[in-house]
Formats: sequence, C-alpha cells, structure tokens
Amino acid sequence: SLCPRRVPARRGPMMRCAAFARVSGRMAPLSRLRFSTKIEKPEELQVYKAPFGFPYRCLKVFSVSSCLFSIGCAPVLIFMGNDSIPFGARVGLAMSIVGVGIGTTTVLNWLFKPYVLKMELSNKDGKEILETTTLSFLGRKAIHPVQRENIEVVSDRLLSNWIDKSTGKDFYVHTNWEEGKEVVRNLLPMLLPPEKDGASEETKTERSYSDD
Repeated sequence: SLCPRRVPARRGPMMRCAAFARVSGRMAPLSRLRFSTKIEKPEELQVYKAPFGFPYRCLKVFSVSSCLFSIGCAPVLIFMGNDSIPFGARVGLAMSIVGVGIGTTTVLNWLFKPYVLKMELSNKDGKEILETTTLSFLGRKAIHPVQRENIEVVSDRLLSNWIDKSTGKDFYVHTNWEEGKEVVRNLLPMLLPPEKDGASEETKTERSYSDD
C-alpha cells in the first residue's frame, strides 16, 4: 500500500491516430496524417454562401428602413413643422429628404442586385438546378432557379461575372475567395480556370483522405 500507484500514460492525438491507422490494417507514416479542419464534406460543396452576405443584408435593411422613415416623416414636416418656416420651404425640405432616401436605396439596389447570397445545387425532374438567392428592392429574399446549360460567363460587365441566358439576369459570385473556391469550382466550374496538373502533394493528400 506504501508503493506509489502506477498511473498509465495518456495517449496524445498523434498516438491515438497512429493506433487507429494500425488497427485499420494500413499503417500510414505520421508525416502523412493530416489534422486539418479545412477538408469539407461532399454535402458542404453543394451550397455556396457569400462571405459578405450578412453585412450586405444589414446595410440593405438600414437603407430601406431609412427610406421608409423619411417618406413617413415628410407629411409631419410639411403640416406640423415650424410655422415660422414658409410652407413652400417645408415642402421643398421634405421632398429633398425623401429624394435622398429613395435615391440612396435605389443606388444600393442597383449596385448589389446581382450579388448572390446563397446558391444551392438541387435535382428537379432529372436536371441539375442552381437555386440562386438574391435580395429584392425591399430587402426580401428572391430565389432564381438557374440551369447550368443557361449559364454564360461575362467579363465586360462591371457588377456581374455571369448571366442566365434564359432570363438575361445578372449574377455575381466570389471567385477569388480562398475558403469557398472549392464550392465555386463544384457549382460553377466555368468561372474558375482549370486546375494545373502539377498540384501540390499536400492538396493531393488532403483529397485522398477526404475521399476515404
């Protein structure tokens, strides 16, 4: 009873991973075992989410709210304003405030109308459909079903990089976004240049482990 008890050594992540590989029947070198969280599941490659979707929605809600607020306050400013200010001046001031609110909301909608918040691949009637989500003028979600054969890449437009040929609607998705490049390559491979044959060994190893 006076002898100290022997405490079993705890296995670290490296030892547990090596033991699992040995039991599974294929012992891989520890240098090839990857502990990266960047490997995405196949189902995650079916959904694209814009990196600036949340800030854009907040900006859109603020713009539409300020526009509606200015429209609602215009009659109050005209009919219940200071009597020392001439009626025509009050009307002009109210119309200026309403015009600024509507103008800024219109410009924001024109700039970000093609911006894709979310895009999901679905299968309807044996055809692959890209359910593309954008925001309307009032900030509501608008879903546009797009078939892959109707996608046309454009480079001569300032605020979009592809269009739907069947409707002529413009869209924009991020192609230089490193974290979502594989998602874009899976959904819209025509927007990205083809991968080089001399890919790095690290990329090949990660893909092989994700396939397993």
